[in-house]
Amino acid sequence: MFNGMCHCKLCSRIAGCSPVHLIGVTPKATAFEVTKGADKLKTFTSTNGKFSHDMCTDCGTRLCQGPTGADFRAIFPVGFHIEQGDKGCMLPEELRPKAHMNYENRLFDHHCDLPKHKAFGDPMMDNSGNILG
Repeated sequence: MFNGMCHCKLCSRIAGCSPVHLIGVTPKATAFEVTKGADKLKTFTSTNGKFSHDMCTDCGTRLCQGPTGADFRAIFPVGFHIEQGDKGCMLPEELRPKAHMNYENRLFDHHCDLPKHKAFGDPMMDNSGNILG
């Protein structure tokens, strides 16, 4: 569905950093399966009720988030053991981010070759945040 670096204020505040790598998976009911510790997961909903995230009540790891009622969840790859074994935390190529989203909210310019979008599906921007024609 999507795979990118999100710069939105909500993601940044919840994660304590920006950008946040998210991979959108759908449908929500079968997007992924927690095989251990499912009883320790808790869903937290924002005060306005428009957003929720699921996290482990033991260690505090956030597994996924998304708009309340949406048929997808955005997972955090760092919370899953999908890296390349003993080589480190490098993700396989197919799971690496494909774009920057909500780039207008970035903390600083990112000089990389990934496409940069003002918001989800909005116009493209250059590294400095200027909208491209």
